[in-house]
Amino acid sequence: MEPGQVERGGAVGAPEAYPSMSVVIPTFNRADDLSQALHAILAQSVVPMEIVVVDDSTDDRTERLLESLSKDFAARGCALRYVRNPRERGVGIARNVGLEMAKGDIIQFTDDDVVFQPGFIESVLRVYRDHTDAVGVQGYLMTYPQANDPDSMYNTLRKMFRLSFTTRGGAKVLRSFKTTYPVRGEGAEPCDWMSGCSQSFLRSAVGGVRNDERMKRYSTGDDLDISYNVGRKAGGRLYLTFDALFEHKEAQVARSSSNRMLYIDAVYSYYLFKKNVPRSVGNSMVFYWSRLGQLFLNLVEHFKGPSGPSRAVGRFELRHIFRSQVLWLSKRREIASGELSFFEEYLNM
Repeated sequence: MEPGQVERGGAVGAPEAYPSMSVVIPTFNRADDLSQALHAILAQSVVPMEIVVVDDSTDDRTERLLESLSKDFAARGCALRYVRNPRERGVGIARNVGLEMAKGDIIQFTDDDVVFQPGFIESVLRVYRDHTDAVGVQGYLMTYPQANDPDSMYNTLRKMFRLSFTTRGGAKVLRSFKTTYPVRGEGAEPCDWMSGCSQSFLRSAVGGVRNDERMKRYSTGDDLDISYNVGRKAGGRLYLTFDALFEHKEAQVARSSSNRMLYIDAVYSYYLFKKNVPRSVGNSMVFYWSRLGQLFLNLVEHFKGPSGPSRAVGRFELRHIFRSQVLWLSKRREIASGELSFFEEYLNM
């Protein structure tokens, strides 16, 4: 195999000759949402060869759900595999467990509250077939632009502060190590990063890249981190296809509180910035400007209520808004070195 090339597995699904796919789903106490996600996969025009569900739940409802559905999936030639996470609870760790178990040529990650729309899997596989340089492919979050319109004041402020924002210019990574997400287009286009809700990788392209296990529990930004690094190291390109639509229901069950998310965002944003962005005065200034913007928007949400899409439960408390900023500023050296043991107590708050 030539340098920069990636190995591709045997084709299945004749006559289209699609590569085989494993779907990996980490889950935590969301059996009802997971049921919707699995039924949407079962209804696809092309089904994966297997689904690997990695369970962090505190009860056995997920295991019983998979037992009840196993025959339906087997009838379509898809193995439904269940594993209780044998390691520390956390979405990134669970994804790594699933990655090690999966057997397909394509590893498709998704969340337990994500519903693939009809034709999703076939559209993703078609990109791998038609773009021989593809090492990763993601679908399109159909509800994102409606909730975060590129012309809204909220989106304009996020763009000004170099926080993640919607744009008409593709899925890019900013100098602050935040991201842009495109308004809906057509076909497939190259991108710099992929959402954990729908990111897939060519198995042979992943190599030794894994979800960063220093980031615990709901590790916001881990999807950006792994996809960005696979894209840089694999000698190929990442793609976003607008033909593969999905809905992220953002279930409130088992979701982190808003106050906890303040700390997670503050600490992990700095950690990922230091890990991935070249050191320079200019880049540091952009990052600190983005944190000032995040502080401003958090204060707006405290006094006026949520001003954009929220993935947490509850309302920001003023004391936690400021304490989370003080925390990452006071622990910059530890965070930059990857020493995050101090953060355990905040994850359990």
